[in-house]
Amino acid sequence: MKKNNKTFSLVVSLLVLATFVACKSELPIQEMANARGQIARAENLQAQEFAPEELAEAKKSLFKAHEEAANENSKEAKTNSEYATSKANDALEKTLPKLAARTRDEATKEIDAADASFATGLAPEQFDRAIQLRKEGDSALESADKNLSDSIVEKDELKKSAYRENSFNDYETAYKKFSESKKTATQAKEIAISSKSELKQSGRYVEEDLNTVDSYMGGPNAKTQKERDNLAQAYSDIDNGNLKSAYERIEASKTQSRILLSESIQNYARERNMTATEVVEDANARFEEIKEDSLTKNESSKKAYENSRENLGAANESLASAGNLYSQEKYEDSIRQSEEAIRLGEIVIEQTAKLTPESLANRSIKSQGIANTASKSTTKTSSTTSNDPELAAGWSKYKVRKQDPEDCLWRIAKDKSNYGNPKLWPRIYEANKSKIKNKNLIYPNQVLYIPPKSGPIGSPFKKDSTESMEESSPDEDSMNSEESSSMDKKEEVGKPVNGPDEDSSKTGTEDEILEEEPIEE
Repeated sequence: MKKNNKTFSLVVSLLVLATFVACKSELPIQEMANARGQIARAENLQAQEFAPEELAEAKKSLFKAHEEAANENSKEAKTNSEYATSKANDALEKTLPKLAARTRDEATKEIDAADASFATGLAPEQFDRAIQLRKEGDSALESADKNLSDSIVEKDELKKSAYRENSFNDYETAYKKFSESKKTATQAKEIAISSKSELKQSGRYVEEDLNTVDSYMGGPNAKTQKERDNLAQAYSDIDNGNLKSAYERIEASKTQSRILLSESIQNYARERNMTATEVVEDANARFEEIKEDSLTKNESSKKAYENSRENLGAANESLASAGNLYSQEKYEDSIRQSEEAIRLGEIVIEQTAKLTPESLANRSIKSQGIANTASKSTTKTSSTTSNDPELAAGWSKYKVRKQDPEDCLWRIAKDKSNYGNPKLWPRIYEANKSKIKNKNLIYPNQVLYIPPKSGPIGSPFKKDSTESMEESSPDEDSMNSEESSSMDKKEEVGKPVNGPDEDSSKTGTEDEILEEEPIEE
């Protein structure tokens, strides 16, 4: 009897254990895990924004499933878990197409901004990568739309579920591709924008070409101004971040400037070659007129003659080289050789002018006259520069002399009794414009007003004086009478090396000053 009781107790214990194990195995562990996974996926893919109601319902059902499981109500727990999964999938189906489409729009907008910033040229690697990622996203999006469409019409639940899951995966892939495309396009845009200074510099190079064109064409013209206006707009585009438009404008001006440069440099090279030909031919003709035999008695003149011959040979060589280079379309080199030929030709013309018999004779007479008048002109102040009580403070008068070397504005300014600085000759010219018609020509016995060394030039007379520049003093009348007599004889005084057509900051030595003889009529 006891044995039977023991056997019964063992069977009951086994049945209880089996029931307990069976109850534990019926809990919907997998279903609950699936629901949690889909809900988390929906949250990560911004379902809260696009499908808040479906997501909230899924979370609520999952919470009930946990409660039922805690109460060991496996059936209800499973039902709620499956419902939670279903609502999470509804949230994904509603969210993913919208999320993918919006992200694609954002990527496209950023790509367009990068394109406007000329990332195609300044950050091509990043820009091309952004385009490729968007293309891959488009492919995934197309597949997602198809799978979702198939899931809607499919009758078989297993296939329907498979199509739906595949569409979710494809949408998520498309979303990630579009996101990466947007990020890469932003990088491309930032790289391009950081290159603004480089783009502006390319525009500066075009401006330099346009300046060269102007120099060849004798000054600004309508064609170069049009390109400068275009460059100004390009710089404005750069400042506004529209680098693509700026690049296109700069490239257009670059192309046009090269066309203008090609046309203008050819014309300018031809013009300079023609000028060089005229100057060198003139130099050759003048040199041929010089009689070498007449120079044998004067060693310095003979030396000047040989120097002139050398310069003339060099001028002819430069002219020939300019012509050859022009025929080879090497216009810049041709221009340089033409300029050298002109420079040397003009030197020869100046040198030969000093070697004519008339010039040599006049120079001999001057040399004799200098010896007789040296004692009278030891100081400029006593013989040529005078102070007048009616002149304003700092002003003085100067009477132009015929001497060797001849007077000129440059030498007058250089004299220590005046400025002691030849660079200030323009002040004398400005003060005597009514007397000096040609900056390069002054005449013996002319009376010039010497203004102060600095400050406004103004009038040479005191404010309370009744005289003016038009009403000369008796002393000046006498001087001007002499001046008129001299001017009737057309006795001209040589011009300074740094004349009005050259840079007034230059100076010259005595040897650099041209000795121009008076013109006799």
